[in-house]
Amino acid sequence: MRWSERLRRVFFLTNLPVPYRIDFFNELGKFCTLRVYFERTNAATRDRAWLSTRARSFEPVFLPGIPVHEDSALCPSIVTRLRQGDFDTIIVGSPLTPTGMLAIEYLRARRVRFFLNSDGGYVKNDNPVLAAVKRRYIGSAEWGLASGQGAARYLRHYGAGIKEIYTYPFTSVWDRDIAKAPVPMERKRGLREKLGIPGSRMALCVGRYLPVKGFEVAIAAWRGMPDETHLVLVGNGPLEAMYRDRVRSYDLRNVHILGFKQKEELRQFYDAADALLFPTRGDVWGLVVNEALSRGLPVVTTTRCGAAPDLLAGGENGTIVPVDDADALRTATAELLEDEAKRSRMASSALAKSREYTIERMASRHMEIFNAVS
Repeated sequence: MRWSERLRRVFFLTNLPVPYRIDFFNELGKFCTLRVYFERTNAATRDRAWLSTRARSFEPVFLPGIPVHEDSALCPSIVTRLRQGDFDTIIVGSPLTPTGMLAIEYLRARRVRFFLNSDGGYVKNDNPVLAAVKRRYIGSAEWGLASGQGAARYLRHYGAGIKEIYTYPFTSVWDRDIAKAPVPMERKRGLREKLGIPGSRMALCVGRYLPVKGFEVAIAAWRGMPDETHLVLVGNGPLEAMYRDRVRSYDLRNVHILGFKQKEELRQFYDAADALLFPTRGDVWGLVVNEALSRGLPVVTTTRCGAAPDLLAGGENGTIVPVDDADALRTATAELLEDEAKRSRMASSALAKSREYTIERMASRHMEIFNAVS
């Protein structure tokens, strides 16, 4: 089907072809003619395995440009693309990159209405110049698309000109990825044996080994944990050597630091674990929380996890603790791991919440929003 043959033609500008975005674009593209403009083909600090360009239901366009920092670029040709005008819905998903700002300046000058998408954000004590820049570009949008409460709050703060902010269920999980029921204990034990993880209990950390993730807090929290309670870190990044040094200095024989795992292999770790620990210092969302809930895992995270107010509200499927508080993290995790009945209730609640946050629902919600403002 050619570009001109569908009713709604959607123009989406973003910076990188990250896997969860590609999945979302493929689902959204089933219901509209979708063309996605990428500023870059990859991020300088990411493994190639992290990237995906498997476009099936949309047209990807990689803009030529000058790289800026590790994940953005200046792509002057975005103006030419906008000038072509062969679309009726515009979403800017990278408003504070050079290309995003250039696109917004063009749209402002021609009074073209557009959506601004935000996966999340934190209101900061910006200097006056930076605050003015954010207000100019974020506030130029007619409508906001927010992943949840945190993103909506961010858009309201900086986007005084935005007329309406719509939320959508942000996720990286397909409906088919969600477990039908909590994983039985006997299967967890079998998976742990297969993966080489001893002990009677297992907590899991998943993500890049970066300061923002706070995984060293989880390692510190493991001092005083019973020997039979194991912590497994899965990921990679520049702090791996530091993590290993901490484990040795604390003489922790029940902490395991592993490398990057592909999706199918990673699912075995989720299914083997009893809880996910996500001691983040400032993730604007935290898709690992979605992934853990989809396998029935209770989550222990911090007040700086952007997803927590939306996914863990009420404490029915997780616990929220202060940032950088190893004692609070240890206490919350120990209480959860020692109470099998509580974990079972939380596992069922986790799956119920996860069913509200699927890529299919994410795409259908976008179409509802687009149609509501047409």
